[in-house]
Amino acid sequence: MCFGEQPKAKGLSLAFIGGDERMAYAALELAQKGFIVNTLGVAGQKDSYLGLEDYIILPILGVDDFLTPQPFDGERITIDDNWLINSVRNNGVILTGRSSERLQALCQQVGRVCLSYFDDEYQEKNAVPTAEGAIYLAMENLPITINGADSLVLGYGRCGRNLAQRLQALGAHVTVATRSDAQRADAVAAGLNAVNFDEMIPFLAAADCIYNTVPKLILEEKELCAVKKDGLIIDLSSAPGGVDFACAQELGLNALLATNLPGRYFPKSAGSLLAERLAQIILHHSLSDDQ
Repeated sequence: MCFGEQPKAKGLSLAFIGGDERMAYAALELAQKGFIVNTLGVAGQKDSYLGLEDYIILPILGVDDFLTPQPFDGERITIDDNWLINSVRNNGVILTGRSSERLQALCQQVGRVCLSYFDDEYQEKNAVPTAEGAIYLAMENLPITINGADSLVLGYGRCGRNLAQRLQALGAHVTVATRSDAQRADAVAAGLNAVNFDEMIPFLAAADCIYNTVPKLILEEKELCAVKKDGLIIDLSSAPGGVDFACAQELGLNALLATNLPGRYFPKSAGSLLAERLAQIILHHSLSDDQ
């Protein structure tokens, strides 16, 4: 699909390659701002011609070692290294969520700029639909209401903080587990119970739902053995994840890997957040080039 036949944004051309429905909404919003926008392998969109683009935009998860964007719909688009590089102008930019060493090395080798839009500003705003998506997922999988449920949130960063506060507002009994003294103090100040990780076994045993936001292995065999059989585990962390899923399966626990919640449940809102951040980066980069 090609949008933006009458561009107003300096005639800048963008190509979204791969991604979920959130990318489609982001593409539409940027087209409405005046960019020329093409899509390739974006969920629900018809592919459009890609020539030499000013900006190539890759999915939130970026690319793997084979430079293969992931549309999240079970399909994968394999693209050649040279094709990717040759699709962006000499002074163009590749924008990606999470990058990879291979992509960075490739761009450096051929003199292309590669930037990540998955920065602190974007992640702070994206934590809201992530937290709401986690609660939505819990509602789909719990036999009880969130109100009154014993909820354990592992980690109190952007996502953990947003999630804990929303669970609390819904009437859940919320405990936060974190190694950070400062984060525990913040959680207590917000009216939450807070413990260190080495104190959380009793809370794992009591929890109706455990939400992990820490991107490192937290729930191993010792911790999983403490989880009650009808408890629910939702892992919201990025790779490598925080749950030993093989062990959880052996123990008969209901453990869910919850990736891409904003794109899955709230693609329009998530797409708008992404479009806003992309426009900021592109404008800043374009202004820098003009100076």
